Amino acid sequence: MNKEGKTVHGGTCLNVGCIPSKALLETSHKFVETRDHYAEIGINVGDVATDVKKMMGVQEQRHRQEHRRYQHAVQVQRRHRAGRYRQAARR
Repeated sequence: MNKEGKTVHGGTCLNVGCIPSKALLETSHKFVETRDHYAEIGINVGDVATDVKKMMGVQEQRHRQEHRRYQHAVQVQRRHRAGRYRQAARR
């Protein structure tokens, strides 16, 4: 179930685990790289700060994109299976 209490498909990985976590991890890695390593190669960016609200917004956007991809894949599989069942029934 999602925050609104509606049933969602895709399981823990898609909805609360791997996919949402990876988006935040990617952002965190970029932050550390910018803060700790850019100066080493001659890129001075000054003070680097995080905007947690924006980070969470990006995470939510990526989650919605992945969820749409998953839903599309499920619909394609259902159509493909239904077509095979119809062909088998005609034989």
